[in-house]
Amino acid sequence: MAFNKTFKIGDREIGIGKPAYLIAEIGRNHNADMDLARKMIEGAAESGADAAKFQSFTARELLIKELPSVSHIKETADRKSAYESTEEVELRPENHALLRDYARQKGIEFFSTPEDHSMVTLLDSIKVSVFKIASLDITYLDLIEAIAATGKPVIMSTGMAYLGEVEKALLVLERLGVENVAVLHCTSNYPPRHEDVNLNAIGTLFRAFDVPVGYSDHTTGIGVSIAAVALGACVIERHFTLDKNLPGPDQRLSVLPAEFRQMAEEIRSVEKALGSAMKRPVASEMEMRRLHRRRLVAARPVAKGAAIVREDIACKCSEFGLEPEFLPQLLGRAACGDMALDTPFTWDSVLKGGE
Repeated sequence: MAFNKTFKIGDREIGIGKPAYLIAEIGRNHNADMDLARKMIEGAAESGADAAKFQSFTARELLIKELPSVSHIKETADRKSAYESTEEVELRPENHALLRDYARQKGIEFFSTPEDHSMVTLLDSIKVSVFKIASLDITYLDLIEAIAATGKPVIMSTGMAYLGEVEKALLVLERLGVENVAVLHCTSNYPPRHEDVNLNAIGTLFRAFDVPVGYSDHTTGIGVSIAAVALGACVIERHFTLDKNLPGPDQRLSVLPAEFRQMAEEIRSVEKALGSAMKRPVASEMEMRRLHRRRLVAARPVAKGAAIVREDIACKCSEFGLEPEFLPQLLGRAACGDMALDTPFTWDSVLKGGE
């Protein structure tokens, strides 16, 4: 597939070989409270996030009223139906631009996941820099076509999806000329068991589609996100909250500002540590290599002209002396001069005596 390996979201270049793009997924954790939403954006910016992401939907367009609640929502919905609890956290259309402006003031991107065509139109009208496709919409190809028609970059989550379903969605984007796409591995459970995370699928997605691949993390710690970056993830999306005790099904699996900040710092450290794929000593190792590599030295005093035997040779940390691989070639040669204990063996110290 002909997607770019890197592309820009706003002023930030993301993709293969670039620092991981860190998304604070505010989602619906704002509980339709604009003051809380602004505080979350501020907290995300201060915690090292590159973007604050929301979800744009109306309950009437998203789900049927009779839809049973999934377990993680049922546990936190206070006996409300899935429809009722979703309706309570709708982000009003007029508030999108206000939050976009506030995010820009704080130096981070604002974008959102549109869950219907009207929300695609709304987000395009306020000139978001990127669109997010949710895992539940990966088979909603008509919506994906509408997103593709905006010409904006796309980040697409792949929870619950088979590889073939991911391919169909990407083919729609490719057919409509979208060149800037990142695909996020995801496990759509809240939170998932670690044995269900399957981070190795990051590599599978990259090999299958040759696109930038990231990870949308629903686990409760920060270690899995850090590991994902070590495995090549170039986008990390984490649910974000200011208080895990706030109402809502995603609060408990969201990270607090301090946790997000620690995650961001660890990810940046891991990115530095990944470094080069070339195996060779780095400059900072040279002193250790010079002083603490094993060298061949005299294990005991050796008289001039004496034939060198194995008992004469020790292998010790020494600044000077032949490498241990040459030990067999020293045997039987004669010392060209008296050698005290720990005198380094060099070719000059034995060749003359062996002639």
